[in-house]
Amino acid sequence: MTYTVVIPNFNREDQLILAVNSILKQTLPAEEIIIVDDSSSQSINYKNVERLDHRVKIITHLKNSGVSAARNTGYKFSSTEKVLFLDSDDLWHCDKARTVVLLLNTAPVVVNGFTASKENFFANRGQREGSGVALDGFFSLIKNRVQGSSIGICKKQFT
Repeated sequence: MTYTVVIPNFNREDQLILAVNSILKQTLPAEEIIIVDDSSSQSINYKNVERLDHRVKIITHLKNSGVSAARNTGYKFSSTEKVLFLDSDDLWHCDKARTVVLLLNTAPVVVNGFTASKENFFANRGQREGSGVALDGFFSLIKNRVQGSSIGICKKQFT
């Protein structure tokens, strides 16, 4: 049950360290933690972040491209089938990753830790059913305009 966490970052250091520490406290450890600096205009000492754990990898955009591009870069460089996204100013409960990874075994996309089939999602007009809402594939992501700050995906669905 391996997974990668991708964290886009722009001009945050203290909050980023807190976010990474919340990943390090997960009951299901991450295989890798990829931080994508989106050409921060402030000086960020990434050595302080890298010292937190050997699984932390830093990728730097030479030009500011926005949070979506930073997520896409992290996704591209991830080495696991399951990829979870965390914003640099957010924290996770210690069981967040385990819950999302387990749900990814039943649905290819998990949004905010909830899952359901696409048919149930549309039949219920997006209302949570059972354990919540997940989207079955990229089409659902576009059609339902899901924000990507708290999402887990299986890469095979998007290749």
